[in-house]
Amino acid sequence: MTDRGRICAFTGHRAVPEQERDRIRKALVRTVESLYADGFRTFCAGGAMGFDRMAAETVLALKQKYPDLRLALVLPCRDQAERWEREERDIYLRQMRDADEVEVLSERYYDGCMRARNRSLIDRAEHLVAYVTTCRSGSAQTLRMAEEKGIPVTNLA
Repeated sequence: MTDRGRICAFTGHRAVPEQERDRIRKALVRTVESLYADGFRTFCAGGAMGFDRMAAETVLALKQKYPDLRLALVLPCRDQAERWEREERDIYLRQMRDADEVEVLSERYYDGCMRARNRSLIDRAEHLVAYVTTCRSGSAQTLRMAEEKGIPVTNLA
């Protein structure tokens, strides 16, 4: 079995301002490469639109340079993308196909499944990379969970 190395998780807002996207993409590359140099090999994302998608795309692109890099998707529910636009759903399905590991926590959406996904990400992480700009969001709650657990956080906001 491949060494999973240290594990990093991502959390961030679904809405990422257009004017911020290039800066965040570059910061993600620098951050993932720096964490890779520190022994991180598995990077976990929650499969949401916005920052999660950007983070997953970064890991998938860097696998060309670092073949032992792993993308693990931790999805809240099997029907997460059911109501998304076709283009968004196609990207989601491609990421699921290209990921090294996909874990689905629930068959169906239920109130609290996103929080359960966020808790699962924190439970496995040794580092959290975030894009959190407000203190009132699921991503901010996930960042606080990491801080409470003593997990180092890199916030790219």
